[in-house]
Amino acid sequence: MPNEDEPTSDKAVRVNVDGLDAILGKRFPCLDDGFVRVVDYLGADASIVQAARISYGSGTRTVHEDRGLIRYLLRHKHTTPFEMCEIKLHVRVPMDTWRQWIRHRTANVNEYSTRYSVAIDRTQTTAPGQWRIQSTRNRQGAAGFADAEIGRMLSEREEAFQAEARRLYQERIDAGIARARDRDGVVAVEPVVEAVGLVVVERQRLVVILLLVEEESVRVGGKALR
Repeated sequence: MPNEDEPTSDKAVRVNVDGLDAILGKRFPCLDDGFVRVVDYLGADASIVQAARISYGSGTRTVHEDRGLIRYLLRHKHTTPFEMCEIKLHVRVPMDTWRQWIRHRTANVNEYSTRYSVAIDRTQTTAPGQWRIQSTRNRQGAAGFADAEIGRMLSEREEAFQAEARRLYQERIDAGIARARDRDGVVAVEPVVEAVGLVVVERQRLVVILLLVEEESVRVGGKALR
């Protein structure tokens, strides 16, 4: 009988993904001046397959290829094996995007705090032709764009609003006001400011979101994702 106290020759080996290793730390610009970079990751497709075969045992023996098994799991919404993978991202995104991530529990996050540090002077701006009109059929959606003249007026007022918020915030900082108190100057422009932080995303959460997107796409006559 083997002795459980004896040292084993088995050695834990980190799973590597060549595609991710090639871009670790690389900054990918997005939107006005945002970015996303991969900081670290855990697991790969093999990790999902390993978890599935342990969990379902003989139920997966008819699926010979890893790719086929992963597609089977996705097709039948067996999402727990996808929890074996995580990816850590360093991002700068619009505050609205950040809030949606928090609201839908898409990740574990650690945000740059304006309680301890001076706010990053970055904002999202809206071009005159980008102002969307509220949809009358979908409270969460838009339909078409505002008139060009209205768009120009709104963009000018947005720029003036952001400039005034910056001036007020800096005025308070220069006066020695506590950063924890001065944050309401940043809150005033939160719909257009940017958030910076680390985001750790489980692959399972991404899969669930994609399944929901697919269901909605099919409901309105679109194609399935797979």
